[in-house]
Amino acid sequence: MKYVMATFVLAAILVGAAPVSAGDFKTGLTAYQKRDYAIALREWTPLAEKGDVDAQHNLGHMYRLGKGVSKDYVEAADWYLRAATQGAADAQYNIGLMHRYGRGVKRDAVAAYMWADIAGSQAHAKAVQLRKTLGRNMRPAEISDAKRRAKACMESNYTNCE
Repeated sequence: MKYVMATFVLAAILVGAAPVSAGDFKTGLTAYQKRDYAIALREWTPLAEKGDVDAQHNLGHMYRLGKGVSKDYVEAADWYLRAATQGAADAQYNIGLMHRYGRGVKRDAVAAYMWADIAGSQAHAKAVQLRKTLGRNMRPAEISDAKRRAKACMESNYTNCE
């Protein structure tokens, strides 16, 4: 009987010592929609750090817009890039915009076009439009370079996206 009771107590202690939830995307989304950015940040950060592409992209938005955090374009670009290199077309479009305007990253039309081209290859309508807009002000050699870089990025499964 003592053994059974000791096992029960040990099990209760272990359950009570279980780690706090690593984050719940849906809880974060509901909180964000209710403008409770502190909860969204608390839920999405651990998920994003573990590689959740949607959480990474959404943290990019939070930092870019200053929702629940200080506006930080460098941090936003970092989260967008993490999601972009996992194939997220929205994040690819957003990191392209960051390059277009030089927010959090170097202003670079070739990099902006590259990311727009990558997202556009996934039928991202805004990226297709961004690519057209950028192309109007670029030299043919710059467009060729951007397309070459986009192809290398996609062929490398997003490991060679310089």
